[in-house]
Amino acid sequence: MKTKEFIRLLEKIGRGDMRAMEKLYDGCFSHIFYSAYIVVRNRQDAYDVAMQVFLKLCNYPSDIYSIRNPEGLVCAMAKNAAKDFLRSQKRSVSLLPGHECIQASDDGLFMADILDCLDEREQIIFEHRVIRGETFSAVAELLGVSAVTVKRKYKTIKVKIKNLYSKGD
Repeated sequence: MKTKEFIRLLEKIGRGDMRAMEKLYDGCFSHIFYSAYIVVRNRQDAYDVAMQVFLKLCNYPSDIYSIRNPEGLVCAMAKNAAKDFLRSQKRSVSLLPGHECIQASDDGLFMADILDCLDEREQIIFEHRVIRGETFSAVAELLGVSAVTVKRKYKTIKVKIKNLYSKGD
């Protein structure tokens, strides 16, 4: 959505135009939802966060004419709201000392359980490959080993996690 159209819709929403709200919803709700989903990793929670962000956007408290990047704005609003949501749930565990917290899983297998079964190097690989989405080559460079070694360790990690799931049944 272009900046001028975005601002025009916010102006109309400020005057009570429900059609403008519908157009704004159609234009950016999915973007808000997926930005929240990346953080909370739960569809229902992401929907709740996205709805909260959308309503906040409709009542945008700042000067709407200062908006330069609507997509960046809604993405930042969604990610911040999702992080606030996770903090409010108090269901987070630290990956490694000094690293960000993430939400624990709802399926009975918590991040702490996964990390407990992994050695230190496997934890680093897990964090950088699974959580941060880095390539095997980038993780290998970080650890000072070959990409093949990281791939082999990653396969071992997957087996350990599968074993954890089978123990939980």
